[in-house]
Amino acid sequence: MQSTVSVLMAAIVFIVEFFSGILSSASDREPAKPDKPDKPAVSSTLTVFSRNDEFSDLVGKYQPEGARLNFVSEYIDFEDYDDVLEYGWRGQTVDIIICDSAEICRFLDSVLPMKDIGISEAEVSGLFSFNTESGRNSSGELCALPVVNAPGVFLYKRSAAKKLFGTDDPETVQSHISDWKKFLETAELARSKGITMTTNAYEMYFAFAGGSSFTDKNGKLSVPSAAMDWLSAAKKMTDSGCLRGGYSWSNEWMESFADPDIFGHFTASWFIEGVLPMITNSDDYAVCAGPQYFIWGGSYALVNPQCKNREAAAELLRSVCISGSMDTSSQDTTVIPGNRAKFAAMQPIELPQLGGQDIGKVYLEVMDSVPPLTGKNSADRILSDNFHAFMLGYLNGDLGDISITEAVDQYCGQF
Repeated sequence: MQSTVSVLMAAIVFIVEFFSGILSSASDREPAKPDKPDKPAVSSTLTVFSRNDEFSDLVGKYQPEGARLNFVSEYIDFEDYDDVLEYGWRGQTVDIIICDSAEICRFLDSVLPMKDIGISEAEVSGLFSFNTESGRNSSGELCALPVVNAPGVFLYKRSAAKKLFGTDDPETVQSHISDWKKFLETAELARSKGITMTTNAYEMYFAFAGGSSFTDKNGKLSVPSAAMDWLSAAKKMTDSGCLRGGYSWSNEWMESFADPDIFGHFTASWFIEGVLPMITNSDDYAVCAGPQYFIWGGSYALVNPQCKNREAAAELLRSVCISGSMDTSSQDTTVIPGNRAKFAAMQPIELPQLGGQDIGKVYLEVMDSVPPLTGKNSADRILSDNFHAFMLGYLNGDLGDISITEAVDQYCGQF
């Protein structure tokens, strides 16, 4: 009996000691850690969406390290870009979008700040200042980088300038139209000599108010002073016969480029180099900066928050937008980069359609001095376009004989 009890007690002690050892060993170990979640996969493809082939042509054969570039060129309304950013294009996530300069205000607050892909403020210090300031969102963060620029200028007929000033020298002509007061005075002088200052008020708008903000800090409609200045000047010129009237790109407008009694046009680099030679073979033209520095065209690159390869996106934008390293072999007009030193090194730029004038220094003057675009939200562009179209109708008599104040009240009453 005693032997049986002893054996039983020994067994109990063994079991207690065995499980105590297991529990002790378990308490000495660190608690098990959950598996770390996998990092988001970095895509080996960087998809760039634009409405034409310009960007892909400029990139040429360049490929950022660790990524294959996939260019999608599809002409769509800019209103549809929001869907492209959110949902992609035909099953593909879009990493970068290329946008016209006048449209970037639609997207600045919905795309990725450049600092989030590793591009610092110091890196963009060599760009034209209007480029960097135009590319900032409502919080002041840089969200868009320039691809190409399109400076605005005043294109005039040399023969008409000689009738007005006795010379066609661009610096002399500029001195007569260097601000809006002088411009209007010269318009009256031209009218007295049977010369119309310019065809219509459409192009003038881009010099006065292109890229202006039409909303206040609360996002409400607020017609900017620049737009009102345009309307006032255009009304005076219309009433006094200093404007021919009609609409741009009409047959009448096209014919005006051969009319010796039309003094000039507000236009941009892309028109002078790409369109003007198709309209006329005359070299009776020159350009100057005009009464106000302005930009009419150009494009910017913006990064989708859903971008799946931010490192490759940064490398691409550093090469094209910051350094200005582009393949221009397929371009038939001057490619004007955002990198100021790069563009300065391209001088001189002499054009046969301008009688051999060095237009490069005029472009440089404009881009060194032009103010940044002030539109910062999606409503600005829409309201600006609506104001422009509405007031062109007013100037052409579509609203009857009413005052500027009444016309503006009618416009604002729509919203």
